[in-house]
Amino acid sequence: MKKVAYALAGALAAGVIGSVLAPTATAAAGMANQDTVFVTLCESNGIYNAEGPAVEARVGETIANDLANGIDPVVERNNIYAITNRTITMRDANVMVNAAGVAYLGWALTPSGPTA
Repeated sequence: MKKVAYALAGALAAGVIGSVLAPTATAAAGMANQDTVFVTLCESNGIYNAEGPAVEARVGETIANDLANGIDPVVERNNIYAITNRTITMRDANVMVNAAGVAYLGWALTPSGPTA
């Protein structure tokens, strides 16, 4: 399986996705169920955050917040792709948006993928 690792560079913290804070040691152990769903969906598609699952969950929460505030999923995907300096593919960015929708916003996960 392809492993895509992405790091949260300064551009991400200052960018459209928003700032992501460093987790505490107990954050990873105490992740909420929604966070676990997001991380699992990403990792099952070969997407891992280089800083660990707690930071990955914070990214998912931020994506979901953007979507809940009216950002179009395609625009969010394009922003993620641009902000990560293209260290992930457009497909990977799409997986992250869809995983956030499923985990935090109640999108349905169907055999063909998530639906709003």
